[in-house]
Amino acid sequence: MDTWITLGQTTKPAGSGGVLTNFGILKVYDTNGSFIGGTNNDGGSLPIASGLISNTNPLAGTSVTTSDGMMTMTPPSATWGDYGFKDFISGDDSTIFGSIIPSSQFISYNAGLQNSVGISGIIADSNHVLVAQLTTTGTITFELNLEVEEISGSTTKIVKYVANDSVLLSGEILNPQLKYPPVCGCKDPDYLEYSNSYSCEENDSCKTLIVLGCTDTMACNYDANANFNIHTLCCYIGHCADRDIALVCPNLKKYTPEFEIYPNPAQNTFTPVSYTHLTLPTNREV
Repeated sequence: MDTWITLGQTTKPAGSGGVLTNFGILKVYDTNGSFIGGTNNDGGSLPIASGLISNTNPLAGTSVTTSDGMMTMTPPSATWGDYGFKDFISGDDSTIFGSIIPSSQFISYNAGLQNSVGISGIIADSNHVLVAQLTTTGTITFELNLEVEEISGSTTKIVKYVANDSVLLSGEILNPQLKYPPVCGCKDPDYLEYSNSYSCEENDSCKTLIVLGCTDTMACNYDANANFNIHTLCCYIGHCADRDIALVCPNLKKYTPEFEIYPNPAQNTFTPVSYTHLTLPTNREV
């Protein structure tokens, strides 16, 4: 197995005569068995009796000797183009995808692979397109940012998907599935623990159901059971967003203030004799 960047295609199967080409597909949708398993898994030059491909780790899902994630279809009749991978003078691939310079990493800010008419997946409604195969004995981590051209007639729309929203620019859409390994958590927006940055659901991660309400203790409709404040719901005396405060706060007791002072009329100094006050619901007083 090898490491390479592609757009859909993997390799031509034996005996195809160049008519059909293997395209990458998720193993769970692979229905034609394994091209690289069976007799092709011969153990190499050592030779290894069980074959070179023998990973039985359950995290890898179905073994590639059973379903290799490749199915055939007719490749598009189009022109392929690439840049940033080959040596400008020799024309040889000078990256880790070639054999000139052995290395464990490929870094480029100006490399591209394209097909003049575009590539689609084997299954039309899901339209999964393979973009790379990575083989390593180490740990794989990556974040992908993609620009997808949506062409309709003479109109072309570019949609930008990013793996990280730490700096989300105008026109960019967060897609957490572009990050590996996946970050799992609560994906239910009805819970406080929810985040749109999670790409997978984690068991028991959703713990606190959101209760909408007014959490301002100075409001007459303060809700002690609410854990998510909706400021526009809060109602105050003299400011209730044009709502009837008697309906919003039915427990509110309102008295018309009455004062007795002397002397009357007074100037500079007066003395209160008696007064009434405005009483709000429990524990709140003006």
